[in-house]
Amino acid sequence: MSCIPLNVVVVGGSIAGLEAAFKLAEHGHQVTVLEMREEGNFKGGSLRSPPNMTRLFHLSDLGETVLRERATRCRSMAFRSATDCELLGNMKFSDALMKEFDAEYYLVPYEDVHNLLIKLCKRENVFIRYGSYVERIQETPNGCAAYLSNGDAFHADLLVVADGRNSTLREIVAEDEVTPTSDAWALRFSFPYSELRKNPQLSIFDKPNEWVMVAAQDCVISLSIHPVQDQVHVAVGFTSEVTDTSSCFETMDERIQALLALNPDSHKIRLEHFQDVETEEWVGLNSRAVLIGDAAHPSLANGCYNTSMAAEDGVVLGQLFANITSPLQIPFLLNAFQEIRQPHTTAISRSDHMRFMLMTLPPGEEATTQRDAALSATLVNVPEEEIDLGESEVLAMLWSEFIQTYSYDSVEAADEWLSVWGRKVEEYV
Repeated sequence: MSCIPLNVVVVGGSIAGLEAAFKLAEHGHQVTVLEMREEGNFKGGSLRSPPNMTRLFHLSDLGETVLRERATRCRSMAFRSATDCELLGNMKFSDALMKEFDAEYYLVPYEDVHNLLIKLCKRENVFIRYGSYVERIQETPNGCAAYLSNGDAFHADLLVVADGRNSTLREIVAEDEVTPTSDAWALRFSFPYSELRKNPQLSIFDKPNEWVMVAAQDCVISLSIHPVQDQVHVAVGFTSEVTDTSSCFETMDERIQALLALNPDSHKIRLEHFQDVETEEWVGLNSRAVLIGDAAHPSLANGCYNTSMAAEDGVVLGQLFANITSPLQIPFLLNAFQEIRQPHTTAISRSDHMRFMLMTLPPGEEATTQRDAALSATLVNVPEEEIDLGESEVLAMLWSEFIQTYSYDSVEAADEWLSVWGRKVEEYV
């Protein structure tokens, strides 16, 4: 089946937008990306690449190169207490376990992932226009149009809105079917890995193959190390807005305080505010526009699967449009995209929020004691396949979430839908 080339405009040049642009262009469509930021202004911290995302890296030679030269393999997820740095649990990603998923778990610098997608887009002749703020979008007789703040207009058969969690276009596409669900605040910073290694007090954290989560009352701290970058990335997520972070940290173990003191901007701390929303409809503007990534399903600040969910959106969308033969099929395929992705992203998001709440419980409460007891089961030297998940609801939730998420194959998800409904799609010509 031959694919008719569509004129596609993607609003937003971060992970979701670029992945969608690359995959759509790879399947023969003409793609333009409109990015608000200037070229080169894409710095970031550490991204987690669980097996479901790592398999996407393996789909290209450039992705393989990034994993080989820039990524750090994550071999375990360590949970520590902020009060005394006690090791509460350590979920190991053993060779045997990762073999089951046919991919490894990596920690990858954001900048490297973004640069990879830029190169892949350029390889497929995607036009990326930087410094382009999309002020409004609207239906046109033959599709959609995006209008920049300077008056320039871009017309499209298909409009992909990937302008992030603070999307200014979400409510236009969703027709106001947007419900705020929760708020979170985050502090993120990086510092040279050499600084951590200078301080013997911080040797407990000097494990580049370990992703660390520190449980504290009303906040959770995560840490990852990138030796190739000579960078340590730290993120602190708060359950409520905090005006004085020092008061939150002063009761923590002195090693945690020493770690947080390495923040190069500690004198001018500003917390980022993240509001999560539920968007009932991802498809709009006469079914010619679609929300993807955080514009569709804002993920938890510093969550485990932010990047993988964004990348999977792009892959599924591209795969669905691989063999389109008529513009009349666009509404059908966009609704298929939402049907495939919305249940999955909703489940993952809720699981991420549940883990965040578990990690921010106050000490001394029964729920906290149950959490710590469950996590301690991961410290026993038992092969993963022999762990009895029935012994603990918390432990079962953690491992079952990993298995469900790591096993997800975005290409397969799209192909399965097409195998059932593909004939019906072909009727729309």
